[in-house]
Amino acid sequence: LCLAAYLRSNDLIYGTPYNVLYFLTIYSKMFKRLKAEIPDLEIGDYTHSVTSMRIYLHHEKIYNQIVF
Repeated sequence: LCLAAYLRSNDLIYGTPYNVLYFLTIYSKMFKRLKAEIPDLEIGDYTHSVTSMRIYLHHEKIYNQIVF
């Protein structure tokens, strides 16, 4: 079972951590429910794609601490 999340837009600092956690939680719950019906099912890849990633100027200090 693989999951691909495709977001139109995302805030790097405040959106991404919560969005990834949210989608992985859904992925985990889907896997557990399907595994009960399909015993050979295995967990696969998670892909997180964003068309427009936003970094706001007032987050520049936080961004620099993470990246550099």
